[in-house]
Amino acid sequence: MSYNEEEREVIEKVLEKLKKKMLEEANKTVYTKYPPFWRPENPGDYIFGRIVRIEERESKFGGTFPLLIIETEDGTEYAVFCNKISLRNAIESLEPKEGDYILILYKGERGRMKLFGVSVRRSEEVEEELREEFRRHLEESEAKTEEKKEVEDKRAKKEGRGGETGEEAKVEEVKEETKKEVEATRPHEAGRSTPELVCKELGIDSSKLNEIVHFVENVILPFFADTGLEYDEFVRIINEVRGYGIPEEKIPILIEFLGLKIEDMGGRKIIKKK
Repeated sequence: MSYNEEEREVIEKVLEKLKKKMLEEANKTVYTKYPPFWRPENPGDYIFGRIVRIEERESKFGGTFPLLIIETEDGTEYAVFCNKISLRNAIESLEPKEGDYILILYKGERGRMKLFGVSVRRSEEVEEELREEFRRHLEESEAKTEEKKEVEDKRAKKEGRGGETGEEAKVEEVKEETKKEVEATRPHEAGRSTPELVCKELGIDSSKLNEIVHFVENVILPFFADTGLEYDEFVRIINEVRGYGIPEEKIPILIEFLGLKIEDMGGRKIIKKK
């Protein structure tokens, strides 16, 4: 197809613009089958995190060896080739599974052999420890809240406003501040419903939604920001511990509104920050 000079200039301009945009996109992406390899250099180097995937790789010497994809505390993933005799033997003996937590310690060399120490904790053990710690944290948080309310109540009495009136005034003040914060931020975030729509879908009023937001962002998230929280435990805390009464089929709506996501970790649903 032939073009005149003016048409060719337009085409060249469009293609040049397209090329620059695609070059920018290409520079931001790297397609590889595995994340960066973990390569210990000095005795004492270690990697700690959660196993997100396990594969079997064929060895050039015959047989197979495990390959672990480990997510570290900051969310970065590394591939660990367990083809060294010491490491492979440890992995085969301990039999870690996806979702388990693992620490691999490089201990140096003995002759030509590289030595490793390995420790594994089952995901169930870690979750139970987290649940117990979270319960303790929740109890302390509620105790502090109750103590703060008592202080405010006494202050209200001294100011002549009456205990009940002072407490109600403080509760309303907190609710109003939380409501302003929520309404000032959430409606403008991409992919989120407004508080009004969420309240309608969940069948709750704005004060309860504000209370849930405040509780999740100030109590749950700081504690589980790095590890995530199991979906069923989140539902239990929201409905049984706190008594918010959100229908279980509506929980994903609440999770989306809170800026969280649900990840499938070896058949287990984990709630994490986006």
